[in-house]
Amino acid sequence: DELLAVSPAGQGLSHEQLGDLPLTEMAFKESLRMIPPVPALPRRALKDFEFKGYRIPAGTGVGINPAYTHFMPEHWPEPEKFDPLRFTDGKSYKDRVAAAQKKAQEEKEAADKANAKDFRICGFPPPSSGAIAVGQILGILSRTGADAIPLENGLPNANWLHLYTEASRLAFADRGQYLGDPDFVQPPAGNWMSLLAPAYLADRAKLVQPAGPSMKTATPGNPGPVAISHAPMPDQPEYGTSHISIVDAFGNAIAMTTTIEDVFGARQMVKGFLLNNELTDFSFAPADAQGKPIANRVQPGKRPRSSMAPTLVFDKATGQLVMSGGSPGGALIIHFTAKTLYGVFNWGMTPQQAINLPNFASLNGPSILEEKRFPPATVEALRARGAEVREQAMTSGLQAITLGNAHGQPVWLGGADPRREGIVMGD
Repeated sequence: DELLAVSPAGQGLSHEQLGDLPLTEMAFKESLRMIPPVPALPRRALKDFEFKGYRIPAGTGVGINPAYTHFMPEHWPEPEKFDPLRFTDGKSYKDRVAAAQKKAQEEKEAADKANAKDFRICGFPPPSSGAIAVGQILGILSRTGADAIPLENGLPNANWLHLYTEASRLAFADRGQYLGDPDFVQPPAGNWMSLLAPAYLADRAKLVQPAGPSMKTATPGNPGPVAISHAPMPDQPEYGTSHISIVDAFGNAIAMTTTIEDVFGARQMVKGFLLNNELTDFSFAPADAQGKPIANRVQPGKRPRSSMAPTLVFDKATGQLVMSGGSPGGALIIHFTAKTLYGVFNWGMTPQQAINLPNFASLNGPSILEEKRFPPATVEALRARGAEVREQAMTSGLQAITLGNAHGQPVWLGGADPRREGIVMGD
């Protein structure tokens, strides 16, 4: 027989009781009254052993706890090579648990990094604000530590929602300041991608306080010089659209969002077509109180800013399409789409699971949660961080298709929003 480990009676002690007791003394003291030794793994000491007044006579049965040896520097070898001094470094049970957990986390992060893929997320440019706002939300969020927060009972918890809504406030502040028809509005630094530059998003992310308080209302950032300075556009209601995602047998794909602004549009039909009501997507106010013009004001021949966010996602290394998605929903389209992308690529969900998640948002004002979908404790935790929280209907109409795997073969997985009409179909 080999003496592999002297194990404490962990069954009779709490983690807190074991926490700060040095492992050396604790192990030998508790092993003498072990309750009970593991029946299937009895061992016997082959010679007398004494340590700090505790004596184990030769022939004494000593239980083995294989799980506990995980916290030891190494399994004890045969008795003649055993050196108790290697355990006299004064490290406590708590220290060893923390070290083991840190090692496990490092191994997980290394594995995740090895398996990670880079994706190219493609969306519609201005005058739509959808792709830029979605990109800003996800880019800022990735720099706040949100990736380390898992779902809690299948739902985003208050810590994650706080980070998401703060990132949303920052994105919507920029949206109100800069976005408009590019034939009339010049982008900051002469390039719309300045709003998605990694260094700029990193600076914006520094404004997010993970423990709170909420910024409540964010101010626009400064991604670069602008040719004409504009005033931020005040918040105003936006209405509905329709979306469809399709992938055919040859891999050709479409993500299409279409709108006439509201049910029956302008309520006028010409030669079988309903006329749109898109003038309401312009800013109702042409300028702020100081007379500074608003980028999305009404002008002749100008296209209104929209929130449509039809999205195609590709594997950056191979160019393979991996997702098509989008939603109706006015300004909330941005959040519905961001939620689905995050659910699929960060939480490993199928498109249907990601779509089914409760909706959440901020348009740079209150935190908005889909009514009757979050526990009261989550709502109160957000309010405790200083945010105004509104619970309301959030009727998304998400449609998404992702490339999955079944029995080693690629397969397309579809998802349709149960909140509206819409189904998944395919051969």
